[in-house]
Amino acid sequence: MDGYDLIGIGYPTHAFNAPKIIYEFISSLPLNSKKRVFLFRSAGDPVISAGGTSQVRSHLDNHGLRVFYERLFIMSANVFLKFNNRLSKQLFTHVKYQVSFMIDEILSRKIRIKKYPIWLHYFSSAISKLENYGIGRINSLFYVNGNCNQCLKCVKLCPIAKYTYDR
Repeated sequence: MDGYDLIGIGYPTHAFNAPKIIYEFISSLPLNSKKRVFLFRSAGDPVISAGGTSQVRSHLDNHGLRVFYERLFIMSANVFLKFNNRLSKQLFTHVKYQVSFMIDEILSRKIRIKKYPIWLHYFSSAISKLENYGIGRINSLFYVNGNCNQCLKCVKLCPIAKYTYDR
Protein backbone atom coordinates (compact mmCIF):
# COMPACT_ATOMS: atom_id res chain seq x y z
CA MET A 1 0.00 0.00 0.00
CA ASP A 2 2.94 2.35 0.51
CA GLY A 3 3.30 3.06 -3.21
CA TYR A 4 -0.30 4.23 -3.60
CA ASP A 5 -2.03 7.42 -2.56
CA LEU A 6 -5.61 6.23 -3.17
CA ILE A 7 -7.60 3.20 -2.13
CA GLY A 8 -10.61 2.33 -4.27
CA ILE A 9 -13.21 -0.11 -3.01
CA GLY A 10 -15.94 -1.31 -5.32
CA TYR A 11 -18.63 -3.85 -4.62
CA PRO A 12 -22.10 -5.07 -5.54
CA THR A 13 -24.78 -4.50 -2.94
CA HIS A 14 -25.81 -7.80 -1.34
CA ALA A 15 -28.75 -7.87 1.04
CA PHE A 16 -28.68 -4.06 1.31
CA ASN A 17 -25.03 -4.09 2.37
CA ALA A 18 -21.51 -4.77 1.19
CA PRO A 19 -20.44 -8.41 0.91
CA LYS A 20 -18.54 -9.82 3.90
CA ILE A 21 -15.28 -9.92 1.90
CA ILE A 22 -15.32 -6.09 1.69
CA TYR A 23 -15.32 -5.80 5.48
CA GLU A 24 -12.54 -8.39 5.66
CA PHE A 25 -10.52 -6.37 3.15
CA ILE A 26 -11.01 -3.15 5.13
CA SER A 27 -9.86 -4.94 8.29
CA SER A 28 -6.67 -6.00 6.49
CA LEU A 29 -5.71 -2.41 5.63
CA PRO A 30 -3.07 -0.60 7.67
CA LEU A 31 -4.56 1.42 10.53
CA ASN A 32 -4.62 5.21 10.24
CA SER A 33 -2.74 5.17 6.94
CA LYS A 34 -4.05 8.63 5.93
CA LYS A 35 -4.81 7.21 2.48
CA ARG A 36 -7.66 8.76 0.55
CA VAL A 37 -10.48 6.27 -0.06
CA PHE A 38 -13.15 6.25 -2.72
CA LEU A 39 -16.12 3.90 -2.85
CA PHE A 40 -18.25 2.74 -5.72
CA ARG A 41 -20.98 0.16 -5.67
CA SER A 42 -23.85 -1.20 -7.71
CA ALA A 43 -27.40 -1.71 -6.50
CA GLY A 44 -30.86 -2.16 -7.95
CA ASP A 45 -32.30 0.40 -5.54
CA PRO A 46 -30.87 3.86 -4.83
CA VAL A 47 -32.72 4.44 -1.56
CA ILE A 48 -33.00 1.42 0.72
CA SER A 49 -29.53 0.07 -0.08
CA ALA A 50 -27.95 3.43 0.77
CA GLY A 51 -27.55 2.38 4.39
CA GLY A 52 -24.96 -0.15 3.26
CA THR A 53 -22.69 2.69 2.20
CA SER A 54 -22.92 4.33 5.60
CA GLN A 55 -21.99 0.98 7.21
CA VAL A 56 -18.89 0.65 5.01
CA ARG A 57 -17.90 4.27 5.72
CA SER A 58 -18.34 3.64 9.45
CA HIS A 59 -16.10 0.56 9.24
CA LEU A 60 -13.47 2.59 7.36
CA ASP A 61 -13.70 5.41 9.92
CA ASN A 62 -13.16 2.90 12.72
CA HIS A 63 -10.07 1.74 10.86
CA GLY A 64 -8.74 5.30 10.59
CA LEU A 65 -9.53 5.74 6.89
CA ARG A 66 -11.66 8.56 5.50
CA VAL A 67 -13.82 8.37 2.40
CA PHE A 68 -13.67 11.42 0.16
CA TYR A 69 -15.75 10.11 -2.72
CA GLU A 70 -18.58 7.65 -3.24
CA ARG A 71 -20.76 6.74 -6.19
CA LEU A 72 -23.69 4.42 -6.71
CA PHE A 73 -24.28 2.72 -10.04
CA ILE A 74 -27.91 1.73 -10.49
CA MET A 75 -28.16 -1.66 -12.13
CA SER A 76 -31.02 -4.05 -12.75
CA ALA A 77 -32.93 -4.95 -9.64
CA ASN A 78 -32.74 -8.59 -8.66
CA VAL A 79 -34.96 -8.51 -5.59
CA PHE A 80 -38.76 -8.15 -5.48
CA LEU A 81 -39.05 -7.22 -9.16
CA LYS A 82 -37.30 -7.90 -12.42
CA PHE A 83 -36.39 -5.10 -14.80
CA ASN A 84 -37.08 -5.83 -18.45
CA ASN A 85 -34.06 -6.52 -20.66
CA ARG A 86 -34.33 -3.20 -22.52
CA LEU A 87 -34.21 -1.15 -19.31
CA SER A 88 -31.37 -3.32 -17.99
CA LYS A 89 -29.35 -2.62 -21.12
CA GLN A 90 -30.02 1.13 -20.84
CA LEU A 91 -28.86 1.12 -17.22
CA PHE A 92 -25.69 -0.75 -18.17
CA THR A 93 -24.96 1.71 -21.01
CA HIS A 94 -25.46 4.66 -18.65
CA VAL A 95 -23.11 3.13 -16.07
CA LYS A 96 -20.31 3.03 -18.66
CA TYR A 97 -20.72 6.80 -19.02
CA GLN A 98 -20.85 7.30 -15.25
CA VAL A 99 -17.60 5.37 -14.77
CA SER A 100 -15.73 7.81 -17.03
CA PHE A 101 -17.26 10.72 -15.16
CA MET A 102 -16.30 9.17 -11.80
CA ILE A 103 -12.69 8.72 -12.88
CA ASP A 104 -12.46 12.37 -13.92
CA GLU A 105 -13.94 13.50 -10.60
CA ILE A 106 -11.58 11.32 -8.54
CA LEU A 107 -8.52 12.48 -10.45
CA SER A 108 -9.57 16.11 -9.99
CA ARG A 109 -9.94 15.42 -6.22
CA LYS A 110 -13.64 16.23 -6.12
CA ILE A 111 -15.27 15.50 -2.77
CA ARG A 112 -18.52 13.61 -3.15
CA ILE A 113 -20.11 12.21 0.01
CA LYS A 114 -23.79 11.44 0.36
CA LYS A 115 -25.64 12.26 3.55
CA TYR A 116 -28.10 9.57 4.58
CA PRO A 117 -30.63 9.80 7.40
CA ILE A 118 -29.66 7.74 10.44
CA TRP A 119 -32.86 5.69 10.24
CA LEU A 120 -31.78 4.43 6.82
CA HIS A 121 -28.52 3.13 8.28
CA TYR A 122 -30.39 1.14 10.93
CA PHE A 123 -33.17 0.03 8.58
CA SER A 124 -30.85 -1.33 5.90
CA SER A 125 -28.66 -2.93 8.56
CA ALA A 126 -31.68 -4.77 9.99
CA ILE A 127 -32.86 -5.88 6.53
CA SER A 128 -29.34 -7.03 5.69
CA LYS A 129 -29.13 -9.13 8.86
CA LEU A 130 -32.53 -10.69 8.17
CA GLU A 131 -31.61 -11.52 4.57
CA ASN A 132 -28.26 -12.99 5.57
CA TYR A 133 -29.98 -15.11 8.21
CA GLY A 134 -32.51 -16.32 5.64
CA ILE A 135 -29.82 -17.15 3.10
CA GLY A 136 -27.94 -19.09 5.75
CA ARG A 137 -31.06 -21.14 6.43
CA ILE A 138 -31.74 -22.05 2.78
CA ASN A 139 -28.11 -22.20 1.64
CA SER A 140 -28.00 -25.98 1.92
CA LEU A 141 -30.58 -26.23 -0.88
CA PHE A 142 -28.07 -24.86 -3.38
CA TYR A 143 -24.89 -26.81 -3.92
CA VAL A 144 -22.63 -28.37 -6.51
CA ASN A 145 -21.83 -32.00 -5.91
CA GLY A 146 -18.67 -33.88 -6.83
CA ASN A 147 -20.08 -34.83 -10.25
CA CYS A 148 -19.80 -31.27 -11.59
CA ASN A 149 -17.65 -31.10 -14.73
CA GLN A 150 -18.15 -27.34 -15.25
CA CYS A 151 -20.09 -27.82 -18.50
CA LEU A 152 -22.31 -24.82 -17.55
CA LYS A 153 -25.46 -26.69 -18.57
CA CYS A 154 -27.07 -25.59 -15.31
CA VAL A 155 -26.32 -21.95 -16.14
CA LYS A 156 -27.85 -22.35 -19.60
CA LEU A 157 -31.01 -23.87 -18.11
CA CYS A 158 -31.35 -21.47 -15.17
CA PRO A 159 -33.92 -18.72 -15.85
CA ILE A 160 -32.09 -16.32 -13.53
CA ALA A 161 -28.71 -16.94 -15.14
CA LYS A 162 -30.30 -16.63 -18.59
CA TYR A 163 -31.73 -13.24 -17.62
CA THR A 164 -28.39 -12.14 -16.17
CA TYR A 165 -26.22 -13.29 -19.06
CA ASP A 166 -28.49 -12.46 -22.02
CA ARG A 167 -27.00 -9.63 -24.01
